[in-house]
Amino acid sequence: MTGGPYRSLLAIGMVLVFFTNIANYGLRWEVRPQFWIVGFAAAAAPLALSDLLRRGLRIAPIGIWCFAYLLISFVWFVPSSQSPAAWQQIQTRLLSVIFLVLATYIFSEAQAWRAAQRAIVAAALLTAAINLYEVVFPMTFSEIPGRASGLFANVNQSGSALVLGLILGAGALRPGWRVPYALAVGLGILATVSRGALLGWALVLALWAARRGNRKPAIAVVAVAGLAVALLLLTPAWGGVQQTLVERGVLTENVRQRLDVFGGAELADASALERQHVAKLAWSVFAEHPLAGTGTGAATEGIFELGPHNMYLANMVDHGAIGIFILPTLLLAVVWGADPRRLPFVVPFVVFLAFWGFFSHNVLEERDILLAVAFVAAAVGLQRSAPLLAAGAS
Repeated sequence: MTGGPYRSLLAIGMVLVFFTNIANYGLRWEVRPQFWIVGFAAAAAPLALSDLLRRGLRIAPIGIWCFAYLLISFVWFVPSSQSPAAWQQIQTRLLSVIFLVLATYIFSEAQAWRAAQRAIVAAALLTAAINLYEVVFPMTFSEIPGRASGLFANVNQSGSALVLGLILGAGALRPGWRVPYALAVGLGILATVSRGALLGWALVLALWAARRGNRKPAIAVVAVAGLAVALLLLTPAWGGVQQTLVERGVLTENVRQRLDVFGGAELADASALERQHVAKLAWSVFAEHPLAGTGTGAATEGIFELGPHNMYLANMVDHGAIGIFILPTLLLAVVWGADPRRLPFVVPFVVFLAFWGFFSHNVLEERDILLAVAFVAAAVGLQRSAPLLAAGAS
């Protein structure tokens, strides 16, 4: 593959624009994300043409998945409502596939991949810093009182991006910096008060602890974080801190209910009840059409205007039984042929994204997630030919 420093600049640019969600934040100034994608595609076109002429067309497993995903989407559009919402879903999926292929191509060179990994660390730290800023100055970016979102606007998306930043970026750091990095990312996630993202962060640490060679750092993260929280809660100053957070609109009733869940309280807040309701509704719709589904886009319109908050259920509503396999087969295609010993982030990545599918129905369209998928797919493709990559992925 060709490109050198130029390709590395493209890789860094894609991470900084899409992994921080600057692309969507630009909508405030009427700069649509599509403009960014077209710009990067145009910039990468000369490299792609050169590679095509020199090496020919090579189709990786992720390319096969992309083709199958679009085929399913168009075939199931026929029995759908064919409403503007359904057509919008087709356009969204097509754009997602284009972005995924583009990002995978740009990252598919060792130098560019390493540059992207360092950029992921910077992007994750920037997002965590913005989230912590919102603790002091609530609703600077977020639209939900007491919950930070960074440039994502969506608090859950901000939390999931930080977990992915932890998984994919840690290998770029020296071992001594990985614990502070994990803690900084964890604080950024805590500011979102996203239960799924907090559980995902803990899940990643547990996987690290279970992996030989990473046990002590992972345990140290948990121990330091737990000790810090315990000391804060036990100190007499906590009462004053709590009152200040309430006055500033950070510690709202909704935030307290969310945090109480980790202490054993029942899931009884409005968000949890809404998720339970739409999950049952989605399952009942799937049960009525278990084989054929109800058509592309069905999980984004009508009674599902806000979505079922679950990628598996959303695909099952749209495509029936085959929808269950859409996300798992993507993960399989991404890591096909991977050697986890050389790419230790592969297992945490697959486990977290499979887990996150139970909390979000936007997994296959959020560009920070698609960028992470492309990053891992490129790493798998490079692992046999780039020793430098393996050294930086540990």
